[in-house]
Amino acid sequence: MKKALLLLLVASGSVAMAQITALSEDFEGGVLPDLWWQETAATDGGWLVGDADFQSSSAWPVEEHTVMIATNDDACNCNKLDDLLSTPSLSLVGMTSPYLVFDYYFGEFTYSGATE
Repeated sequence: MKKALLLLLVASGSVAMAQITALSEDFEGGVLPDLWWQETAATDGGWLVGDADFQSSSAWPVEEHTVMIATNDDACNCNKLDDLLSTPSLSLVGMTSPYLVFDYYFGEFTYSGATE
């Protein structure tokens, strides 16, 4: 799995069309970053930061990569339906074409007729 990397890049109004990175996070710090927050009803703490070995479980293998943030209902056998991960507030005032870039992993495994 690629690093869960969240970038918000925006084009500036300059002649050179430089890009401004409003937020970048690679989770290499090993913990939920300052000012980020989560909501979860899960018994395992919700969104967890760790490497592929830490994030994987018997029925949900995660591809090898560096540190990432993930939520895995298979590992805890608990309710992850409403897990929510949020960044700090960002001001996009004056930014003309903001866009979001991030890496994600979705295994598309099927269980009891449903793709999870």
